[in-house]
Amino acid sequence: MNNGFYLWFLFLLIAMTIINLFLNSLIISQAVILYFIYLIAVTFHELGHLFWGKFIGMTFKKIFFGPIKITRKENVLKVSINKIFLFSNGQCYMFFDVENIKKSISLYYLGGVISNLFVCCICFIVNLHNNFSFIGYLGLFNFVITIATILPFDGNDGYSAFKVISGDYDVNNRVWLQNLYISNKKISEISSVEFDRLLSIFKLSNSTNDIFSSGILISLYYLEQKEIYRLQDHLESILVHLNSKVNLNVLKEVKTYIEAVEFLINLLSCKEKELPKKYKGGKRKLIEDTRYLKKNAEDDRIIEYICHVLAFHDMVLE
Repeated sequence: MNNGFYLWFLFLLIAMTIINLFLNSLIISQAVILYFIYLIAVTFHELGHLFWGKFIGMTFKKIFFGPIKITRKENVLKVSINKIFLFSNGQCYMFFDVENIKKSISLYYLGGVISNLFVCCICFIVNLHNNFSFIGYLGLFNFVITIATILPFDGNDGYSAFKVISGDYDVNNRVWLQNLYISNKKISEISSVEFDRLLSIFKLSNSTNDIFSSGILISLYYLEQKEIYRLQDHLESILVHLNSKVNLNVLKEVKTYIEAVEFLINLLSCKEKELPKKYKGGKRKLIEDTRYLKKNAEDDRIIEYICHVLAFHDMVLE
């Protein structure tokens, strides 16, 4: 689905360029230019997160800006296409060792804001003397992103930084969970205290993202322990929990999570006569999707789950 949206975006961009060449449409030309200036501003924002994250000792995992994705695996950087371009023009993934989360992580959350504000000031100073329209628009977009991300609304950078500094319990749990989820820590290394904390977050959180993340980590723990019946019950409880959170504000996000969990349930039962959840294309399509996701999924924990299930069923996908 993401690839389709990405291809449609490229098709639209090419179509606008061709139309512009033939019709010399100033409006289309300006729209394309402004969008690319916006992507440059987004890139500065994400690089700000990266810079300040490294400054306070965080580990870099991956970064998206515009159509570009840079991933680090086993100390090797890989550049590829951002397949979730239309859903997320920019994102930076970094983590502390989960035992080493500090209040200085607020600098990481504010890194994008600091970067945009710095670029905004430089652009306006330069534009005072030269009046370049490109520099002016770049400064304007950086200013807009600064304001949009620093305001303390739930989920954005300013909110997270403020809550971390103030020692908010729920946000500290979220920071801990995000760190654990994207870190390189193996599920087998999770202590009983950490597992209890995951269970608490899963039961009490109102955030669909936290429910999904904690739910997947708990699933991996049960899978690691080969507690399959508990795993099956837990996966069903994730669905119940997510369905209870469906509303217009997070409808798209919840549907994506529900589809992912239903896929995990079906994969776990792939050797049974019938799949527990309806799956378009049946088992054949399930295996094709598993093969694709094992190589291409953006979520490393989903890949980890797939590998564990394949090993459990003694299955090999070429």
